[in-house]
Amino acid sequence: MKRIRQVLSTLVILIVFGALPVSPLVAQDGELQPGLAVSTLLLNVRAQASPGSDLVTTLKPGELVEVLEIDGSWAHIKAGDITGWCMVPAGSPTLVNVSGPVPAPRGYHQMTYDVESDRVILFGGLVAGGVEINDTWSYDVSTNTWTQMAPVQSPAPGDKAFAYDTQSDRAILFLNPLKNLRPTGGPSETWAYDFNTDTWTNLAPPTAPPQLTGARMVYDAESDRMILFGGMDVSRGLAYSNETWAYDFDTNTWTQMAPKARPPGVNFQSMAYDEGADRVIMIGSNASDITDDTWLYDLNTDTWEVRETEESPKHRDYGAMIYAAGIGQVILFGEGEPITKNDTWTYDVASNTWTQLEPETPPSKRGWHAMAYDTAAEQVVLFGGGSSRQTCTLETWLYDPGANTWTQVGP
Repeated sequence: MKRIRQVLSTLVILIVFGALPVSPLVAQDGELQPGLAVSTLLLNVRAQASPGSDLVTTLKPGELVEVLEIDGSWAHIKAGDITGWCMVPAGSPTLVNVSGPVPAPRGYHQMTYDVESDRVILFGGLVAGGVEINDTWSYDVSTNTWTQMAPVQSPAPGDKAFAYDTQSDRAILFLNPLKNLRPTGGPSETWAYDFNTDTWTNLAPPTAPPQLTGARMVYDAESDRMILFGGMDVSRGLAYSNETWAYDFDTNTWTQMAPKARPPGVNFQSMAYDEGADRVIMIGSNASDITDDTWLYDLNTDTWEVRETEESPKHRDYGAMIYAAGIGQVILFGEGEPITKNDTWTYDVASNTWTQLEPETPPSKRGWHAMAYDTAAEQVVLFGGGSSRQTCTLETWLYDPGANTWTQVGP
């Protein structure tokens, strides 16, 4: 089946060299310049600027280096105590200048916004070679700074859904762990992350949803509950789930809801919670029969409602959607399959209207990215994703809903 290849992955420790001196950053027309840079692919480091020279080491995606000089298609680099040469043809994205640490290029990661700490939190993802990782990063919009966190323990790599619980000041992670290249087939896991103490805690609720791949989860602020829907059910022969679950952090309890009508089974759909309307908004699917329907869920009445609209994003999967409180609408960007897109849409619940926006300089076509809405800055933060699972970026973009402008701010 289509999804099996994406859940087959392996654990790797992403090695990042220690602190490096930050040389002045000079960027000219996107070409690599002396200064701090990050590796986007596996790069061989040679003793001399020659393909036949002795191999010193191999850089992994996300590793920071200091570029000392450029000699034609070779870069003289320093990584910790190691110096050597990397082949970087003109215009190649194999090494990219940065002003500081950034997450490795990735897709399938998850992001949410910690309101109390005013930080976007990123967890995990899939990097080059189809390798699942489990690193935790925070992003500060005001300083345009990524920081890699260092919790004592972390959730295992795996497929995940992630949302911030305002009442408890915790980012909640629903995890389908992977082991020996396959989903474990055991129970799912529920974790909480506290940015203030940089601590992950395995909550181990007594009951929980089954292991699900591509489920989506949002926080219903009015009801103080996490709402999870969909996913490919590992315990049922990878069937697409159409179950609705609610999680209460205070009691550490998952409850399976029982709506009379419900959407078809989906995974990797787009989902967001509209605070103004007190509704979960969902569109798209990565099931074999992709739906373009817009669905709304009300936890208070345990009711799913399908909305017919004159226009809507079509065949949407592997996109990302958030609620922008500043304009009172959800914002959707991009799509991974069947055709990669870079369109920007808003949905207004009151008028039941999808509107395609036309910002002048949007990010390139991509899916498998993640977004979060920074309420303090009133900006959408987008990181990563790419035109395919094998070509994900390490770009950071900000979207201003009021001005309808996308701005690349990193690397």
